[in-house]
This record gives sequence, structure tokens and C-alpha cells, in this order.
Amino acid sequence: MQFKKSSLALAVAAGLVVGNANAVVDLSASPIVPAGYASELLSANAVLANPGVAAGPLALTGKIGWGVAAGSHLYIRINLTNGQFATTLTAVDFTTVPAPLPAAPPVLSAGGAAGSTYVIYDVTGPFTVGAAPPNTFTLAPPAAAALRYVNPAQPITATVKFYTDSTLAATDGTALATLTGTYAVASSALTTTFIPDTSVATVVSDYKLFGANAAGGLGAGKVAHLGQMTTALNVALNTPAGLPVAAPALATNSTLVLNGLFSAVGTTGSISAVAGAAPAANCTAGLVPGALNADKTTATFTNLGTALLADVWQLCFTADGVTEIPVQTVAGTLTFTGQVPPAVIPAVTGTVGTITHDGTRLVAPLVQVPPTASPTRLVLNNTNAVDYPYTVTALTEEGVTATLTGAAKSGTLKAGQTTVIDLGGLITVTGGTSGALRTGLKVTSTAPVNTITGYYILLNSNGVVSNFLLNPVR
Repeated sequence: MQFKKSSLALAVAAGLVVGNANAVVDLSASPIVPAGYASELLSANAVLANPGVAAGPLALTGKIGWGVAAGSHLYIRINLTNGQFATTLTAVDFTTVPAPLPAAPPVLSAGGAAGSTYVIYDVTGPFTVGAAPPNTFTLAPPAAAALRYVNPAQPITATVKFYTDSTLAATDGTALATLTGTYAVASSALTTTFIPDTSVATVVSDYKLFGANAAGGLGAGKVAHLGQMTTALNVALNTPAGLPVAAPALATNSTLVLNGLFSAVGTTGSISAVAGAAPAANCTAGLVPGALNADKTTATFTNLGTALLADVWQLCFTADGVTEIPVQTVAGTLTFTGQVPPAVIPAVTGTVGTITHDGTRLVAPLVQVPPTASPTRLVLNNTNAVDYPYTVTALTEEGVTATLTGAAKSGTLKAGQTTVIDLGGLITVTGGTSGALRTGLKVTSTAPVNTITGYYILLNSNGVVSNFLLNPVR
């Protein structure tokens, strides 16, 4: 089913330390905040721009780590790991504070060619370590093509080394001082989170209704809160063009598919979703149903959109109240469609919610019903410290009717005791063929799971007793 409200809740993520949209990378800061890029927009050897240059996301700065006197040379070498300079650098791409005298501007000493991984600048002092304000350097790669990101699965690291010897600088020898840190890093701009809830189909309704859900804020009935889904957009990350990432740069739409056992919706219920933070309010009003497949194992929500709204999606299960609700784990897969090149956004799969059963059900698959005496017995054991009621229903063959009376129909299982029910005269089977007086029996109790056990006992014509353990079913 298509959402009329064309929006996927992309709540803006807060408190993230990756990304510095339109800021500089300061290797002397603590912590260092690298330039962050949306991994969905990056491929191998992607070229990154640096708009704003000195104030752009790839401007690299730090404190000068070695002091020299006026007129003395300081060689500053910048090495890149997993990155390359995408355009040939020049002397004007490098500045210092304090600024050098006009007669001795920075000189590009070595490296810095397009495709290179290092550059050395020769600057003339004076520079003082520990000065207030500090003496600093800034490398501002060209705006249009600043860096080449070799492998976006790993960060780009920058290491800055300070020398007074040009030969050591040229050979990448032991430096007098060093700064190092993450220069750029790729991470997902979109983070989808499924927060599952647990709903319980109740044994007293023969598992056709849900119990109350305090966490979901819902009372007992046909409606359950499966869980919620949020998708956060980290606007602190950049596009390769160096601009803050926005949803329209990633995709134009999205589709959510829920996978589960949805037969219990029948013709009057639904698997649905609605935007909002309150499950109780939203699972009972404004529901938008998903499109169910023929087997009712998937519910599909299309055209969710990508608008930035501060909503979350509540995901709901509305049963018809007459069909048993299976135990299940519902999974969800969110796929972004209409992806904008070069965006590649992987689908996200997670657990949406779970549905369990309370109580106990036991089944005797085959019970013989002789016309006289009581050679058959149903034995039920209650291991709980309190009494629990039980009911029994027949599971007959097609065209056959079984009528239960007395203890064979219902009763109370006493705490910590065995209850023995002689079935002779308490079960009447009609419609069966001659010699086929038989049925199955289903025992239901509100007792906790695995606390009631049962046996069916048959006294054979040769006097031998056969015991059959009742099968627990969920």
C-alpha cells in the first residue's frame, strides 16, 4: 500500500562526532574531528572537493611543533595514508600564523603533484612553540579537486612532520616533532533502527486476541504494537562536493517490507504503520495498511519518501479476532528507491517485533472412545504452586462430532497435584464409521508454559496399559 503521507521519518541524529561540514580538521584538537563523508556516495578513488578552501571541510590545520628563529627555515612535511592530492598543490595553498614576511613566503619544496601522497613546504621563521595564541599552519587543497579517497572503507590519515634539515624532510626521516590523526572518514549518512516490541497472544482467547501491552500502551484486544522504525540522517557528513549531505542527494523514495505470519489479519485486520511517537495513539488511529501478498507472509509499504521529519514509524498488527495468531518473529527490510547517482544505499534488515503465546496447550493426537467402561484416561499434572483452570476441546475428523462433558470438558488442576480423568462416558462421538470412535483432544490452561504435563492412558484388550505423552503446542 502506498503511503499518502509521502515521508520517511529521517530524524536528525544528534551527538555524532564524525563529520565537520564546512569546518577545518585540526590535528592539534582533542578529540580530532575528521572530515566526514557519506559512505553511500563514495566509491574507490572518489575525488573530494574543498569548497570554501581555507574554511572548507578538507582544510588541514594544527599547531607548529618546532620553533625556529627569524630567518631560519622550517620544513613541514604532510604525508597522506589512503589518500592522494587530486590536484597539483602550489605555495598559495599553504599558510602559517604568524604570516611570513613578504620577502619570504612559503615555498613548495617537494611533492604535492596530482596523485602524490606527500608535500613538503619550506617556511621561514620566526615560529614559537607554546606561543599564545599558538603558531599554526593550514593546508587548504584546491577547491574543485582536493583529495582522492583511495579506499572509502578505511579512513584517510594525515601525518605532519617538522624538520630543520631539508634532506631529512625529503627522505621522510626522523622528525623533530610530529602531528598525526584521521583526516577524512566515511560513514553511513543513513542509519535505520528497528526497536522491537513483544506482544502476547492470549490462551484465554485461544490465541485469537492480544493481551495488554504496557510498553506499547495498548489494552487487550485485536491490536498489537509490533515495534517502531527510525531512520536518522547525519547532516554533519559531507557529499564528495564538500556540502552537507541531504536526503534528496541520496534517494527519492523508500520501501519497507515486513516478513511474518500474517494470516490472522483475515479480511478485517491489517499489518499497518503510522508516523508518530506514541504506539497507543497511533496503533488505533490513522493506520496505513501495507499490501499483503497472497500467502499473507509479507506486508509492503511503498512510496515512504525521504523528507526530513521528526517522526518515527509505529508498526502495528491488527487481527480479525477469529483466526489464531501464530508465534513469530517479524522482520523488516527498508530499501531506498530512486537512488540518486552516485548513491548506493544498502537495504537494512532488522527485527521489527515478536509475538509469543502465554499459557499452555497440550494435544492428545488420538483418543479411543469405547462405548462402555473406562479403559481410557487423561492424566494432567500441575507443577505450579497455585491452582489453574483447564478446558478441553475435541479435534475430530471431517464429518465427525465429539461431545465432551464433565471433567473431560473442563475443570481445575490443583496446585502440585495429579488430576486423573476417566474418559468413559464423558465423550460421545457421532458421525464416525463403525469401529472408528475416536478423536483428538486439546487441553488448554492459563498455567505458565512448561508447567503442565499430560498423558493419555489406554488399557488394551490384553490388559496391557499404554501411556502416551501429550504434545505441547504453541
